[in-house]
Amino acid sequence: MRNPLNIAVVGVTGYTGFELARILVRHPDVEASTFYVREPNGLNCLGELFPQLRGRGEGPLRKLSVDAIVDSKAGTAFLATPHETSAQLVPQLAEAGLRVVDLSGAFRFRSAETFTSWYKLSPPPSKWLAEAVYGVPEFYADKIKDARIVANPGCYATSVILALRPLTDAGWLAGSSAIASREPAARARNYAVICNSSSWTKTSRPTIFFLIVTPQKSWSTPGLINRRSSSRRICCP
Repeated sequence: MRNPLNIAVVGVTGYTGFELARILVRHPDVEASTFYVREPNGLNCLGELFPQLRGRGEGPLRKLSVDAIVDSKAGTAFLATPHETSAQLVPQLAEAGLRVVDLSGAFRFRSAETFTSWYKLSPPPSKWLAEAVYGVPEFYADKIKDARIVANPGCYATSVILALRPLTDAGWLAGSSAIASREPAARARNYAVICNSSSWTKTSRPTIFFLIVTPQKSWSTPGLINRRSSSRRICCP
């Protein structure tokens, strides 16, 4: 039987992966964490990859292999990988009996057609899209605790959903009339304005939030994916 407190982390070298690792290595309930990367380049543990984690980030660093993860004692896998990578790996790990928390956008939509429309990528199998639970515990805690796949939401989607979903549930807000913006005088109607994000595409300097100095920047036009993800969860379960 797999131990859910024994963790496998895939994709630790990016911003999201590092923050995840930093949380896991200090979490009192995590019994063990192993970190998988495409090329360890001779490094043996997380502390060697991130010197700032030395002394508390000594989890093993291993070359990425689905077989290695499946053969380990891990019961839970976190994926901080690109959408297309998660779309391939998540079903394999779930089939093998691991619980998976995916930090990409690969499983945030239940419809393959919707996924392809917004991400312009081949979708994961419909079976797994339908099974994945959206990872906002404020609204889906009962489903998350038993889920095989948890689709972690994006940062802007989370902020908008937590703010507006209670108003929608109370009947005070029609989803199509919401405006979500960091600009107090945003001139927009009947859609959400989402400004300054680390973006759903490849990480690059112009799309990293804390490196942006201009107050508002359009991204992924016209496919504002966080807008679609937010509106769906604001208006319906």
